[in-house]
Amino acid sequence: MGAATGGVGSLLNTKATKCLANVTSHTERILVANFTGNPAATIIITYSPTNAAEDSTIHEYCESLRRAIDSVPPHSVLIILGDFNAHVGIDDGTFVFHQESKTPTGMASFSLNYPLRKASSQRTPSS
Repeated sequence: MGAATGGVGSLLNTKATKCLANVTSHTERILVANFTGNPAATIIITYSPTNAAEDSTIHEYCESLRRAIDSVPPHSVLIILGDFNAHVGIDDGTFVFHQESKTPTGMASFSLNYPLRKASSQRTPSS
């Protein structure tokens, strides 16, 4: 029996599970979950390639993420969660905690093409 490699996932509590309409594996790096409610919500969970990845891999990822965003119904709340591999940095928006931004080709344009507010976290060392 073969083992799965790569991919993204999510954990939902019972209340969220009751509102879950569907889940689509858009690519091995992008999962799209749609929730019922007023308003309806779409959560995109993603894992971006690292800076060491080939330019073609990064470009393909950015295009796939664009297609996933474009597939969200216009009246749905959109939340994008993921590991952007330090592609979102302190100069990229509000609520960011990384000191560096290593934006690959195409990632910076997401804030220009879509009304998205960026936030990131960084594990702080224990005192």
